[in-house]
Amino acid sequence: MNNFFENRGFWFKSITLIIITIAAAFVSVVFGTVFAAVFFGQEKLAAQHIDTILFLQGFISLVLFTFAPLVFAKCFKEDLLIKKRPKILSILIGLTIMVVSMPFCSFLEDLNLRMQLPDFLSGLENWMRLREKEAADLTEKILSYRTSGYICTNILIIALIPALGEELYFRSCIQNCLFINQAKLKALSSILITAMIFSAIHLQFYGFLPRMFLGSLLGLMLVITKNTWVPVICHFFNNASAILMGKDLENTSMQELPQFLEYKSTIIISLILTIGLFWAMKKIDKK
Repeated sequence: MNNFFENRGFWFKSITLIIITIAAAFVSVVFGTVFAAVFFGQEKLAAQHIDTILFLQGFISLVLFTFAPLVFAKCFKEDLLIKKRPKILSILIGLTIMVVSMPFCSFLEDLNLRMQLPDFLSGLENWMRLREKEAADLTEKILSYRTSGYICTNILIIALIPALGEELYFRSCIQNCLFINQAKLKALSSILITAMIFSAIHLQFYGFLPRMFLGSLLGLMLVITKNTWVPVICHFFNNASAILMGKDLENTSMQELPQFLEYKSTIIISLILTIGLFWAMKKIDKK
């Protein structure tokens, strides 16, 4: 079996990852639905009770985005960059980047929300807005349960599992293993293409730009540190912050944020600080 996967090129590995992903999606949906019916009962499953929603979301995310890249790495003996401990200072700088980049991210969100398609694409625009509303309604439903038990469950299912799985899948597998190592693309091209895929896969097009920006930040962290745990921790921080604040930080327009975010100077300072912190991270990881 190992000989079959040895010395394979970019397209073979890419198609294999797609096949593994489709198989993982099928298995996660089928078994997740069965397990949800067994654990919570068919009535709760049919009524889309919050417990079944959280269970399915966590189970599907775990199988699809965590097990799939691990299987891929096992087949092709790829390094997912998870074997070494990250530098504490790199983590702290990464977390600071997530905070100081928020004004610029919110600016991108505001631009995205103003997007209007031509009249002949009105059907597509209506579908995109419907998808956005459905996602917002689901997020609001999940975050509306503010008991300590549900908050801890949300942190596990919405913050930790997606942070781990999505970084393994998008940053480790697609960006590093496929684009940088196999296709020999330049780091910047690999980061941007992966970030676009990462954002598009969420099917929330009125949050495409800020999510792509987030993916680019995480991708650059991986390129600089050569350690997947740094973007995993920063991704977790972003998701957990949204849960604790009771809102989706990736889809919060500037109008919903403090008024100072509307000033251009704040946006410019945010971008300059973000670039400066990445420069510091690169200097530290060279030592």
